[in-house]
Amino acid sequence: MDKQYLNKQQIENRIKKLNDWLIQNPNDPMAGTAKNEVYYYLDLISDLKDSSSLTIQDQCPTQIHQQIGVLL
Repeated sequence: MDKQYLNKQQIENRIKKLNDWLIQNPNDPMAGTAKNEVYYYLDLISDLKDSSSLTIQDQCPTQIHQQIGVLL
């Protein structure tokens, strides 16, 4: 997979989409993984604020954002 760089708005959009999906699917087997990814993206925002860069590399190990796909 190619390296992907995200800005703050892109990260916030992913968090929102994941949270919306979690609200609609609280008992889905992937809910725990989605929650972990939300926490990962929150950490990315924190790291982005601490850096002088406008983007940060997405190194999320679960990639549930892609696994859920069109549901998001």
